[in-house]
Amino acid sequence: MEIKIREIEVEDYKELLDFMKKVKGETNFLLGYPDEIKLSYEDEKEHIKKVKTSETSNYFVVMKNNKMIGCIGFNGNTARKMKHYGTIGISVLKEYWGRGIATTLLEKLISWSKEKGIKKINLDVFENNERAIKLYEKFGFKLEGCIEDGIFDGENYINLLVLSLIHISEPTRLGMISY
Repeated sequence: MEIKIREIEVEDYKELLDFMKKVKGETNFLLGYPDEIKLSYEDEKEHIKKVKTSETSNYFVVMKNNKMIGCIGFNGNTARKMKHYGTIGISVLKEYWGRGIATTLLEKLISWSKEKGIKKINLDVFENNERAIKLYEKFGFKLEGCIEDGIFDGENYINLLVLSLIHISEPTRLGMISY
């Protein structure tokens, strides 16, 4: 399978919005449903423009034969006190699950974040999404917390796990300083 991974471009706005609507309809492991996406194509275009000019945010897409099959987004913080971390979301079309697409996206995102000097990557994952949890653990993500009953899927409440990857060592932590 020949795929290409690249940064999002403004011209991708229609395909990205259509991709998100499709992928949210294929799995129950994403936050929200397709009909909850209220962005117009123009809204999505403006959002991508903001991401493209941001120092702390980025999106990468996986293309196969000019078709978007996967996406990872990093939403960073602009406040100086929080600029060192951000949150990711990752989606892959169901027909491409188990083919290494999510692994490739995470590798690209982690590499980019290191280049940008980002210290910490956060994400939320459904407690019952074992496949995703294994992937994140493979990359060194650790459990930071649990939002009990954070998700209601229409029938059941599901815990939402908060995971993070800290990949740049910090010489001093305030909690470790002795006085």
